Amino acid sequence: MRAITILSILLISSFSFAQKGLTSFGLQFKPIVPVSYFNAGPVSLSDTIVKIEIKQKTGYSMGMIIRHNITNLISFETGINYVRRNYKIAATSKINTLNDQLEFGFVNYEIPLQALVYVQLSKRLYMNVSSGIALNAYPSHVISLGENLLLEQLSLRGRIIGLSYLANIGFEYKTEKSGNFYLGGSLVTPLSPITETQIKYEYQTASFAEFTSFLNGNYITIDLRYFFPAEKDE
Repeated sequence: MRAITILSILLISSFSFAQKGLTSFGLQFKPIVPVSYFNAGPVSLSDTIVKIEIKQKTGYSMGMIIRHNITNLISFETGINYVRRNYKIAATSKINTLNDQLEFGFVNYEIPLQALVYVQLSKRLYMNVSSGIALNAYPSHVISLGENLLLEQLSLRGRIIGLSYLANIGFEYKTEKSGNFYLGGSLVTPLSPITETQIKYEYQTASFAEFTSFLNGNYITIDLRYFFPAEKDE
């Protein structure tokens, strides 16, 4: 009960700073952090010939943000981002020493649509929590070969346009003349697999082991944002 009372006081105090009608423009850069949580961990595939492991590597998302304060408490954000997920595939032979590995990137363009709620922590420091969806456009399939030309992957996009769930929490330092500086973290969860990855491993001349894996594309990010000084709509 005490926690609810404290949260209510914080929310009421936040009415004073998130001025209704303000529209802000910002830029962001979000490194994608490889994790084993949220169903984003390594994928292992195996048979009697070879073991295949698919790992997510560090990627990034970057783009622009438009934020509009609907009320003194709630804002709406949209924009457009370029997202690059990076993966590594390693093949470890069970019958000889012919191992191989490759790396590839899978790209999409993202339009987020999310609502934010503010909480004031001090005169200039605020916390916000946001949630929403994103429209994702996947422009192409991706094919690549291993370092020793024994491994090959073909990643077929699941669909041209897909949806993702977005969740975010962060802290924002606001100034009147220098803009706003933001540090936070996000979780992005596509509602369907982003790609069907087909893998071939040549263990003898013209003899292949083949695998298929659906990559969910879940990831978390560290969010670095800068908002230019806002202008109130007439």
